[in-house]
Amino acid sequence: MRKKYLLILLLLILALVGVVALGYRPQPTPKIDAFDTISSQPQISPDYADVVFPPNIAPANFIIKEQADLYHVKIFSSIGPKIEITAEDPAIIIPPEKWRRLLDENKNSELSIDIYTKNKDSWQKFNTIKNKIANDPIDPYIVYRRMRPTHYRMRGKVGIYQRDLTSYNEVPVLEGTNHRNGCVNCHTFCNNETKNVIISYRSDHFGNKALLIKDGKAQKIGTKFTYTSWHPSGRLLSFSVNEVRQFFYGTKNEVRDAFDRDSMLAYYLVDKKTVKTSPKISSPDRQETYPTWSPDGKYLYFSSAPMLWKNEEQMVPPDKFDELKYDLTRISYDIETDTWGQVETIIKGEDINKTVLLPRISPDGRWALVCMADYGCFPAFRPTSDLYVVDLIPDSNGQYKYKKLDINSDVSESYHSFSSNSKWIVFSSKRRDSIFTRPYISSFEPDTGIAHKPFLLPQKDPEYFDRTLRTFSLPALIKSPIAVTGEGLAKVVRSSKEIKVNMPVTMATLGVPSAGGAEYISQE
Repeated sequence: MRKKYLLILLLLILALVGVVALGYRPQPTPKIDAFDTISSQPQISPDYADVVFPPNIAPANFIIKEQADLYHVKIFSSIGPKIEITAEDPAIIIPPEKWRRLLDENKNSELSIDIYTKNKDSWQKFNTIKNKIANDPIDPYIVYRRMRPTHYRMRGKVGIYQRDLTSYNEVPVLEGTNHRNGCVNCHTFCNNETKNVIISYRSDHFGNKALLIKDGKAQKIGTKFTYTSWHPSGRLLSFSVNEVRQFFYGTKNEVRDAFDRDSMLAYYLVDKKTVKTSPKISSPDRQETYPTWSPDGKYLYFSSAPMLWKNEEQMVPPDKFDELKYDLTRISYDIETDTWGQVETIIKGEDINKTVLLPRISPDGRWALVCMADYGCFPAFRPTSDLYVVDLIPDSNGQYKYKKLDINSDVSESYHSFSSNSKWIVFSSKRRDSIFTRPYISSFEPDTGIAHKPFLLPQKDPEYFDRTLRTFSLPALIKSPIAVTGEGLAKVVRSSKEIKVNMPVTMATLGVPSAGGAEYISQE
């Protein structure tokens, strides 16, 4: 019996320590009869002001960046009771159940935050912070890669993680430490679902390969897929083959840079376990990368640039690498006959003096969300990288109009994706400190192509992103959790069992299949 009471006491102490660690010391609700009005909004971090929240998002905890002896916060909308929080510490931790009820009952309404501060014996009230609660939810899960900025030296510190957006629960999908300090690369989902998933990894011991999760079962594919995109049917996926070279500057704010020495596109037929390509998407005169399928599966969009250097050139970086401008292109495809049409250019990079990268098509088929930068193909390393939308309905002259979104900052925006209802986008940005990429969410209007002020992914600890020395990239929204994660995937990586696939010997030059395994076919 004594052990039982000691255990209960220990749990209570741990709970108290956890609350104090978050700076949350609840106080009795004060009676504020009089206060001085401050004619400005309070400074809070993260910046949760003038944003649109999904009705199913976890509480947006924040720090009040105003000096005071006591803080009192009221969070309210048109229906239901106010959420009132009083604390000596500026960390405001919102009760999850009250937050969920408030958002659920006030969809498509205003969400207001009143902040009072007390110094000595007098109260002050700031201008009300106004936000909006959307009517449409966001997909409830987000998957991202988390790593140190120096992951090229510390591979094992990189992993892919799955976060429940309705709470703060996060689970590892696959970590580099699971396979002898390997690197975990890209992850791709079919139609924002987890029935068909591809995860790529690199390992000195287990090779550079891909994991296929299909119908809740994981298999290893014996080849490397770089940037991938599922055909909406789930029957095939397109991927790029990239020969990446990274180098470093000595005096710039962004010291890293990279380029593709060579690249091409191919595709993998899941049931036939066959890799194929076509000269139309793997030309020796072009560099093709960043494939993505249209929601109807009739077009493959990708970035394509002219080859400005010879394959045998060894200089890093090569001449003219900072003049390389990628076009936004697409090619039609018939899955029933497995035939390709002709490549057409949507936006020519040279014409607008920008490189156009990472196309992502909205699930309603109307918009292409892209990065545009001054040159090259790695937007995360380009401070000039901004998000644009391209209207895929051409005007009367057959031209595709595009516009820069208002959600950009003066540093890099990259690695974006849509929610399944086309009404939310998530992307990585370095705007918080110019060093670390962080995940931001923005409400998107499918009818107009307007994106609203983005907000930082809410965390239980509102100072989390000020403390962590990790960068977040490749955020993707999904409708349900991945069926196989953690040690289950790690066992597949470490297993000797795999689907054999032969890849081309060279890059953009089509290769010759070797004996055994799946065939590599050059298709017109």
